[in-house]
Amino acid sequence: MNASSDYQDEQGPGLPGKIKQIMILGHYAEVSVDMGQLGTLKAFQSKEAIEQLRAGENVRVTLASMIAYPND
Repeated sequence: MNASSDYQDEQGPGLPGKIKQIMILGHYAEVSVDMGQLGTLKAFQSKEAIEQLRAGENVRVTLASMIAYPND
């Protein structure tokens, strides 16, 4: 959940989402974000990067890199 992006609206850079779940997995965390009509995004961040985040919190999402899988 980076702060820079080419997409920006009146609320700032990135796409709006709401954190559904945060799972700590050793030295990193898996963050599930509800992106509305776009579906659910799973992001992997360092444990330190998500220390201030909580489930239910509204966030702005930008992508540094991604892997997309087809929806069967």
